[in-house]
Amino acid sequence: MMLLKPHEPAPYRLQNEDLQAPAVLICDHAGRYIPEKLNQLGLNGEDLEKHIAYDIGSAQLTDFLSKDLNLPAIYCDYSRLVIDVNRKPGIADSIPEISDQVHIPGNKNLQEAEIHARQNEIFWPYHERVTQLIEQTEKHDPDCLLLFVHSFTPTLNGAPRPWEMGLLWVGVNQDVDQFAACQRDLHPDINLGLNEPYDGFGGCYFSLYEYTFVKKRRYLVIEVRQDLISSSDGVKKMGKILSSTLKEAFFRKT
Repeated sequence: MMLLKPHEPAPYRLQNEDLQAPAVLICDHAGRYIPEKLNQLGLNGEDLEKHIAYDIGSAQLTDFLSKDLNLPAIYCDYSRLVIDVNRKPGIADSIPEISDQVHIPGNKNLQEAEIHARQNEIFWPYHERVTQLIEQTEKHDPDCLLLFVHSFTPTLNGAPRPWEMGLLWVGVNQDVDQFAACQRDLHPDINLGLNEPYDGFGGCYFSLYEYTFVKKRRYLVIEVRQDLISSSDGVKKMGKILSSTLKEAFFRKT
């Protein structure tokens, strides 16, 4: 069965893809588009405005960084509820039946053909293009840095999350140390969480595992609290903070 109609968005969107640059921006949860054939997965419009559908503000923040730092960027504009491109295919979180206590009717009792359609028309084409973009960038800079951009909710189970930004990693990561040191120098008032709001990774985080652990590439996973990037002014403010730290830590011209 075919899932996507000819007029619907491609599985990926690119910006500055032809630039020769020292880094690549990857925004897995940029959008909340749901293919017409899935009838909004049985959800109402209010549910699709929530974090369960996408990383609020992450696409706009990635846009800002791509333009300000002259970096190539790739985005997935399909909702993580259709298929999560940052989860290993086949696990429960790949096509969730429930997310943050919200039941997803359109993801229940799926046939294999329906699952394969989402994988073959969205998941794999997106990752094939991510791979191409990284390899294209590596031709210019074999040691290029991968920048994964995400956002997180201000509270979890009623408990506030005080961090304004977070860096996530596993093991030793000198780039995290470098970024954190520059952030403390340039923006000491920003509450930067180290392995916060999440702690560590498992094999289910597909993009990080596939593009960094397997290939031994440099990376930063950047998380920004959603309420700080839910408006254009917020995106501009946090974008400038992030951009200045990234420039000082990695892209300063000598």
